Amino acid sequence: MPNVINYFSCLDSIARYYFKYSPPEKQFIQQQAAVWGIQATTLQKIEIDQIDFEAFDQNEKLVLLRDLITLACLDGHVSASETEAIQDISKRMKLPYDKAIEIENWLKNLWELFEKGAKIFEASSNMKSSQLA
Repeated sequence: MPNVINYFSCLDSIARYYFKYSPPEKQFIQQQAAVWGIQATTLQKIEIDQIDFEAFDQNEKLVLLRDLITLACLDGHVSASETEAIQDISKRMKLPYDKAIEIENWLKNLWELFEKGAKIFEASSNMKSSQLA
């Protein structure tokens, strides 16, 4: 992958083409880009057929797939069209769809752990200091 701007331009373009590009999806992409110091206004719109998936190395492809699955899961439900989109992108990247399923399961486990952690810390913050000692 030539650069990070190209990565986020591809992610944004894929989201616009395949997904609803809802405010949470747009916000996710903007937040992820901001971590790298990239403003949404610098992202280029790329036609899906113009994305050079060959330029991505294996890890970059997996990260892109992870981010696409995250976008699909943002509303709590992966629709049939989102599943088809992930299948299509996996195929374009020459990755087996089983890898996408593996990543989705890993993400769901990770998010479940985050939720459990939040509950633990929420319960701790509601305790009196005498209960913590």
